[in-house]
Amino acid sequence: MYKRQYEDKESENELSKSIPKVGMTASEVEKTSWGTPDKKNKKTYSWGTTEQWVYDNKGYVYFENGKVTSVSER
Repeated sequence: MYKRQYEDKESENELSKSIPKVGMTASEVEKTSWGTPDKKNKKTYSWGTTEQWVYDNKGYVYFENGKVTSVSER
């Protein structure tokens, strides 16, 4: 059990030093070095949702149905 907790903590630590990547979930993005966005723009369609997370000094993260589809860095 300790080994699993250590691995989870190590994984979180690595995530906190990283930047958002394609395939991540919103909660994973918030755990990266970018943290929570300065602004969120959300659109809802018949087939699902899209979101744009705006980071004033870093760039943009785009989601489709809860997963990152692209990242645009400044």
